[in-house]
Amino acid sequence: MSSEHFDYDLDGWFFFGSLVDSANPDDPGAFFIAVQRIEESSNGFRTPMVPAIVGFNSRSLGKYEFRGFFTIDITSLMTVTSNPWTVKLISPFQSGPLITMSTVSGTMGAADAVYSLIADIPDFNGVRLKANVQLRDRFGTVNQGDGTALMVIEINSATGSLPIAKLFSTDGDMTLNYAHNAKYTWAINNINIEAVPGTIWTSLRSSLDYAMQHRIQLMSADFPADLTITMVRDDQEIYVDKNTIKYEGLATVSGTLGSVAVTGQAFVEIQPVGHLK
Repeated sequence: MSSEHFDYDLDGWFFFGSLVDSANPDDPGAFFIAVQRIEESSNGFRTPMVPAIVGFNSRSLGKYEFRGFFTIDITSLMTVTSNPWTVKLISPFQSGPLITMSTVSGTMGAADAVYSLIADIPDFNGVRLKANVQLRDRFGTVNQGDGTALMVIEINSATGSLPIAKLFSTDGDMTLNYAHNAKYTWAINNINIEAVPGTIWTSLRSSLDYAMQHRIQLMSADFPADLTITMVRDDQEIYVDKNTIKYEGLATVSGTLGSVAVTGQAFVEIQPVGHLK
């Protein structure tokens, strides 16, 4: 959030959502930018590292265009300030920053805060990907995710499945860093997430299968939900190499929430089993 958490080995700042070209409003593009601070272990030593990535996807592009990099977490390369909130990464090999995230107006995490997201990152061949996005977060940050009213996660492992579903609202109470607390949380045994049969898309790059629709059923006396998530297009897979693959991008949502018909948008991430982020 607006300040660093020194008791943890991981900090992260993530923005993701859709960009709509006024000249082509029927082709929304997925956009994300992310910076993390992690400690990696190698040969008994712990090294603080900063992975960062920026990417675009749209129907006209036909695939993801993305750039990413790792750098050592030292003050000369990575800086974070709280007032005003800014995250900046620089490289000794170029004059300007690689990524700059900052508040333009308002308070970091509060509703109606305006953010500037700038990137200028080359690949190994020197081809640059540039981003200059300014956004107003009308909702305000929530504890899991940003700018969305309903968060649903399912983690599958050899020991079983862990589903999570939380509802957030602008009239809910807030934490000290302005993040919205969940207004309602569903019990694990009341969450059902299933791929819709007959909606599988197979990637030509990775040969992996992904469902293009998922049905989410949340059982509750207060906030029952029956929602269908549909990806806006098939190919939103990020393929770095055979070990680093994931699928993420834009989707539409329709169904019922609290017995009321609803529609909306979602940003979906599917992590294939056995593949690293």
